[in-house]
Amino acid sequence: MLYVQFDAAPEAQRHAGGGCILKVRRLANVFDGLDLRGAEPAILLLRLATALVLGRRALRTAIWESRGLDVERGFALALGRRRDDGRWPLAASAAAHDPTSLRGWLLERGVASREREGGRVVAGEQVLAARADEALQAGFHTTPASDDPYLELSAELGHARRLGDLWVAATRRGMRFQVEMVLRLPGLQPLHMIARDPPPEVQPLAPRLLSLRPRTAPALDPGTIAPPDWSEPGPCDCEIPADECTMKRFRLIPPDGAPPSELPGADSLRQLTAALLDLHRVRASEVTGIVPGDRVLVARSAESLAALVPGDAVLDARGTARPFAPGNTGVLGPILHVLPWPIRLSAHPFRKTFSW
Repeated sequence: MLYVQFDAAPEAQRHAGGGCILKVRRLANVFDGLDLRGAEPAILLLRLATALVLGRRALRTAIWESRGLDVERGFALALGRRRDDGRWPLAASAAAHDPTSLRGWLLERGVASREREGGRVVAGEQVLAARADEALQAGFHTTPASDDPYLELSAELGHARRLGDLWVAATRRGMRFQVEMVLRLPGLQPLHMIARDPPPEVQPLAPRLLSLRPRTAPALDPGTIAPPDWSEPGPCDCEIPADECTMKRFRLIPPDGAPPSELPGADSLRQLTAALLDLHRVRASEVTGIVPGDRVLVARSAESLAALVPGDAVLDARGTARPFAPGNTGVLGPILHVLPWPIRLSAHPFRKTFSW
């Protein structure tokens, strides 16, 4: 997805926040999107992890239908706060066309579940499961760009304290896919990003990997300016000059601190967020709830660094997670989220990472 446009999108801010909830429906769209980008490092890793946890046939719609899941209505997952044993509590609510089969499949994997009216199957700790069930029934948020999403993610950001919010929606139009993201980071105004597959007749642009200078917007004839067309990539409509907009600087290599992360998916994340975010591996930790080997989202802008307060969880250039204190040097930025990702390949990576 190489076409990216940015604006402030205040109308979409209300969708962010509320813990961490992932909602998915129309699984055929999800799997088609994964197939389309199967060679990308981040997607390849996701496919491998899914196959390891759920079986090598897990990326087929027919398999989930046979397990009793309603693949059109889908499911919702709620993630809780990390526990002392290093695992994250997880709860789910799924729409089922055959609740008995779906509950049986879960039980074979050691997950007890309950049936709700309407054919919903819920699993996990009661309060967290109620959040997942409420999210599933609430439906999907829509915006002018994402009018019919098949995937939605909302999350609170920040480890020691709440530092922001994230809302993401994925939409499909034929064989073209779109991701819309609304992000609130410390020290910055709410940010809005839309990445779309280019039209078939447009030659994709080469990724901008090495530019340190701001990208300037092309000159436009005032007589040709029109409201953005949400069906195609269009000009930014926030009216902020390119040289004043944080999102348009595209500093994909930070001017100071540690070099960009080489973890799978980190480069795509930097391109999508204009290098405001990076994904790093924790090598050592002095922060409760963060352990060596964790993958963490880090805010790397000067504005986010300036918004730090004593006690905020930060990552330094050596990969150490530690509480921030005035006078600290070599700080990359605040830690926004620990990714609940299986760290070690093993027979039961899911159980090592999550608990029901």
